Amino acid sequence: MGMTGVTFMALPLKEALPRIFWLFQMHWDEIGDPPGKLDIDYENYLAAERAGALRVYVVQPDGLDRAVGYAMFRVVPMQRHKGVLAAWQDLLFVHPEARVGSLGLDFVRYCDTMLKDDGVAIVHHSVRGRDFSVLLRRLGYKPLEQVFFKEL
Repeated sequence: MGMTGVTFMALPLKEALPRIFWLFQMHWDEIGDPPGKLDIDYENYLAAERAGALRVYVVQPDGLDRAVGYAMFRVVPMQRHKGVLAAWQDLLFVHPEARVGSLGLDFVRYCDTMLKDDGVAIVHHSVRGRDFSVLLRRLGYKPLEQVFFKEL
């Protein structure tokens, strides 16, 4: 990939999409999400953004017009903890060739900082496909629960 430097950025979804769209199928293939074709509901994401409930962050290599990583978080008040804002990671991906050095660690740290600056008190991450729980533990995250799913 030949990266010399990267910039982490918070972007509106419409500005981020042209930079990250090329990564979606690769991400889908890696995580082994529920079966079926990839069919992103962009209107759902845009509605969440209009409601102030979506944060989008990208890893932008210097000199390139497309990102090599992205994260999207749903940000909502916690129902069982009045006054506490929480973020749930919906998507987090870094291109395999960009997973060098501390890039992933630095990117998650950046996301945490941005979320905290937005008033978020608790961040939840899902780990599936490629296991990055070691990285999360290094940043102080703790396992919370197991999640099961079933297609109906």
